Amino acid sequence: MTDIIINLTRSLCGACGLCIDVCPFKNLELVEGEVAYTGETCISCGHCAAACPNGAIQDPVIDSSEGEYETFIADKQWLPHGQYDTPGLVRLMASRRSCRNFIERTMDRALLDDLVKIGITAPSGTNCQLWTFTVIPTRKAVISFAGHIASFFSKS
Repeated sequence: MTDIIINLTRSLCGACGLCIDVCPFKNLELVEGEVAYTGETCISCGHCAAACPNGAIQDPVIDSSEGEYETFIADKQWLPHGQYDTPGLVRLMASRRSCRNFIERTMDRALLDDLVKIGITAPSGTNCQLWTFTVIPTRKAVISFAGHIASFFSKS
């Protein structure tokens, strides 16, 4: 599919093998006690870079600014499979409501941009994340947009 896409900084690599475990194409191996790229097919999914606790792997195809937010500081420590806070996730999901009880104020654009960045971190088929978002910052614009949508579907 491609030539080597990842950049591996051997001086940062602790040869822990986490990157090897998560690579879907098994492109990485321990060779003489060091991680080496030995594969032929890389889809630039970024799993190896995310799993590396030392930051030894960089995927130049992935924009590093995707993990930078304006309204908060993200914990960039990779969370290994099965080591998440299940009760916290359940609490978050159970607390989520769509009551449509809106307030009349414009949302901060930086917060909206951060929410979109968070949304694009969700997994997708083949990890291609072909997302499209429409950000409508004011209540008046939402109502206008809804009118256009209703008009379109009433003609169908």
